[in-house]
Amino acid sequence: MDRRNFIKAAGLFSTTLVSGCALTQFNTNPDFVRVAAKTRAIKNIPLRHGKHSAGRHKFFIVTSNPDEAHLEFSELRSAVNLYNKPKLTLSLGNALECRRCTRINVYCRCRKISEIIIYTGFGYQPMRCDIPLEYLDDVATYGLNLSFVDFDLKDADIYDYDEQPNEICFFDFSPTEQPDLCALAPQILVYETCVNLEKHFYENLYSLNSILPFGWMSGCQTEGLHELAKAGDTSAMKALKKHLNYYLDDEKGVVFENPRGFLFENGKFDSVEDFLPFSTIDVIYPNHKATDMFLKWALPSIRKYDNKPITSRFLSTEGCYTFAYPLLRIAANRNDRQLAQTAINETVIRIERLVSADGKIHQRASARSTPVLPNWTRGIAWYMLGLVQILKIVDSHGLGDLNGVDKIRKSFKDSAKYLSQFQRDGYWDCISGLPETRSESSGSMGISASYALGVEAGYLDSSYLDRANLALERFFTPENLEPDGFSKNITQSNRLGVKFQYLGKRIIMQLGSGLAAHIIAVNKRI
Repeated sequence: MDRRNFIKAAGLFSTTLVSGCALTQFNTNPDFVRVAAKTRAIKNIPLRHGKHSAGRHKFFIVTSNPDEAHLEFSELRSAVNLYNKPKLTLSLGNALECRRCTRINVYCRCRKISEIIIYTGFGYQPMRCDIPLEYLDDVATYGLNLSFVDFDLKDADIYDYDEQPNEICFFDFSPTEQPDLCALAPQILVYETCVNLEKHFYENLYSLNSILPFGWMSGCQTEGLHELAKAGDTSAMKALKKHLNYYLDDEKGVVFENPRGFLFENGKFDSVEDFLPFSTIDVIYPNHKATDMFLKWALPSIRKYDNKPITSRFLSTEGCYTFAYPLLRIAANRNDRQLAQTAINETVIRIERLVSADGKIHQRASARSTPVLPNWTRGIAWYMLGLVQILKIVDSHGLGDLNGVDKIRKSFKDSAKYLSQFQRDGYWDCISGLPETRSESSGSMGISASYALGVEAGYLDSSYLDRANLALERFFTPENLEPDGFSKNITQSNRLGVKFQYLGKRIIMQLGSGLAAHIIAVNKRI
């Protein structure tokens, strides 16, 4: 059995549930209880355009007709009786990237009682809304119905639509069927106060609840788990292998759905943002065939731009972290100086193209176009993490004489100083320096992680670790963590265009957890 199928099968026989995840017995008073939904809806039909649900898990569909999606919660009253002042949250796991602005209306007995607003959604993303306690008896007796309605959003520029928008799909497995993914099953989360956010953060991170689509997103988790593992955390190492094995296949390399829901395998990749996990794959499984598949895809895409100006190609800050960094990791492990120089070159052209003379860091630049989205904090996080990890590999493998290393070293230190002026109450705003865009968790954790790694490696003074820990302290608060450990206060996808990033919209998304793990790991190692 290949690794990917094994990890899925292993979940079916696991006897360990996340602490606080009571399903059928309510004889304790946990921090929270997951009340599983029984679904009656359109299920598991072939999706349009040949698409697949995330992980090819079972799913149900929400349509514009509320009679076609019904959820029942037989154990809701028993769960609520555990608490003096219970809170109820409907939770659904998004099973197919949603490239549209849509509203999920939540009905009970034909009355709308809540809604989930989706400004596009990634696979594996938790979608949640509060259920007013006044409707408890009706919800317990009659259940909930769901429907959707699309809407136009001012200042959003959704692109990459198909001719017909995707179906609205949510996971349809039960917590007992997939215990390591129990938080992504349809359910009502019942809680009063979360007495130990840090505990549930670790439980979430160490399970597949924190899985994300393969590439830059899942790589945030595997990178964070790897840093913890290097700090001696054996639970993190087990979780790291679990996350990698979820996508790895001994014959097909990696098997995953791209952002549009199409199946990719046998060396087929979607973009340079697919490759961050390879920085750990090549360490944990150094002989896995997936790595050669990555190189076979990546190197020709680079060489076609040889001897062409950097303005002739699309470049983004993500490429420092998701592309150049894993390339350098593989080069160092294989003692391949030519590949190492290629990775350094891929970093240097992004510095030259995206960083302006006044220090601003632009998220991307299309061919023959002016760079856009200056000081977008999450884009900066990828830039800073890419630079510091590249420098660490350079110094640990004696690659400091490669052309361009000095420029990377200077840019990391200069950018760290530049960014420090924008840290506010521990965090950075979605657009650094613009408080009206609101503080944001994933970018703040990413920049702080780069600070922590930079201090540990001797590139920055100790005051930057103080800054990182200030951000980490704020991360472990209800502002930035759900009761069951999911990170939130995460900025939306930049697929909605530049203007949308200024509007302060936020989602629940696992990204922040893996990034926060870097800081925790450095604190353990120093």
